[in-house]
Amino acid sequence: MSLTIEHFMWAFQSNFRINQEAHAKAVFQFLDDQFEPEVFLVGVLDEHRPDRYPACVEPEVEFWIPSESFDQVMEAAIPLPVSYPESQLRHSHPRVQESETQRLRRRAIHETICKVIAECPTKPTHMTYFTSFPVARDGYLISTVLGLHSDIVRVHTRLRIDRVWIHEYRSFKATVSLIDAAVDEFLQDAASELGRPDAGERWGGSARSPAELIRNAGSRFIMDCVYKCDRDLDQIGASQQFFDACNSLAALKYEQAAGSGSLVVARRQLDCLHPVISFVNPVALRNARGARKLLELSSRGVALLVNARSIFGLVEVREGDYIPEKEDLFMVNVLDHHHWQLAHNGHPLMDVRSGQPRLLAPLFNAAKLRTDLPRIFPKVSADDVDRLVKLVESASTENHGTMLVVLNDAAAEASRLANQATVIQPCLMTPELIKHLTPIDGAVLMSPDGMCHAIGVILDGLATPQGNPARGARYNSAIRFVHGHQTPCLAIVVSEDGGIDLIWPTIS
Repeated sequence: MSLTIEHFMWAFQSNFRINQEAHAKAVFQFLDDQFEPEVFLVGVLDEHRPDRYPACVEPEVEFWIPSESFDQVMEAAIPLPVSYPESQLRHSHPRVQESETQRLRRRAIHETICKVIAECPTKPTHMTYFTSFPVARDGYLISTVLGLHSDIVRVHTRLRIDRVWIHEYRSFKATVSLIDAAVDEFLQDAASELGRPDAGERWGGSARSPAELIRNAGSRFIMDCVYKCDRDLDQIGASQQFFDACNSLAALKYEQAAGSGSLVVARRQLDCLHPVISFVNPVALRNARGARKLLELSSRGVALLVNARSIFGLVEVREGDYIPEKEDLFMVNVLDHHHWQLAHNGHPLMDVRSGQPRLLAPLFNAAKLRTDLPRIFPKVSADDVDRLVKLVESASTENHGTMLVVLNDAAAEASRLANQATVIQPCLMTPELIKHLTPIDGAVLMSPDGMCHAIGVILDGLATPQGNPARGARYNSAIRFVHGHQTPCLAIVVSEDGGIDLIWPTIS
């Protein structure tokens, strides 16, 4: 049995896409295990070939966007390059000028492909799509397209400024999150693989493992943040090593003690910075032992002021004077041995342990919870929804793990589980009260109107395929209880690292 490819670009296009989708799953589930990435290919014909289609999509069968959607991409892209500021630059060397002309042309094709995807009426509304620059292969310019769930992308903290200008005619894309940087690294790998003569012939994704790709993404992300603070071109090379400098700083001990302190990455002239002491001779950041010694000075509200290369002294950050929208001040907080975080305006952007970047477990999506509660509990009132959201917000600030369980038959369940719980006289739960009731093991049992019926509840339930052995006992006990319950039920699991899982049976 043979499989005929109608919209043919090259013989192994299907294998290539499958490989890349498998690699994308490994990479992005390394960051957040809820990701289920989608990968497809878009090729537009770059040569006059009457025997070839003007555009091809892989997969071509029963996919949400057909090949014909891209038939006019090449024509639509023609006028775009003259609108780019870079088109005003002229290079004296003919080869460099031709290379720049071709780069702007492919940029126009890339942007047109993105526009077609964004405007497609059948585009899945829950997905966000990212597209690589097109790569020439067998007469086509081919882009790899990566789709990620929008809710998961949005729930993690992101910056706003995604482009940094060097001068009026030149800028570069700045990544706005670790996810964004991982997307860039993944698409860069896909483009490199696509350019290989044997692309798709062998099984397997990228030569880089997910862990290595995420490490490079972390380095790229913090490099972009550092360059936002100091746009001196001399800093570009140094900012590429800033990630390694932070790892070295966190790895060293001082008099047998693990590191703890903060670096402020910012221009020295920022109004929100109050100098405490200034060094006559700045200390090189690459001098890891010297930098580690100085880290001991950063405590009790003061931090070391640095750029990509040097440490300039101690400063106090007046947070009320900082303008977060400018995104020109970042904190590197060394928390423990081999453990540091990158933060902006008090919000962690990236957590790094033993040199491996990761996302912090996200706080819950309050807007989504407000939408879901009436679907889980159809009789819940607007006031009850407000109360439950505030209770979850309060629980999320605790520095220990806890669990809240909300169900219609809370009174009956408290009675049933009395031998493995502390049953109380029903009382209205408040954000202040919940802080006193969650430090002990076990769940807090409530009804949708916010009335608490039991605390320290040890949940029961049958084993279920929805469990996850990589998660703790609290999460899996919630899964077993919720999926074994016969009436509407919601479990809110707060993990020790601050992440929140909302668990309820599938809603049809």
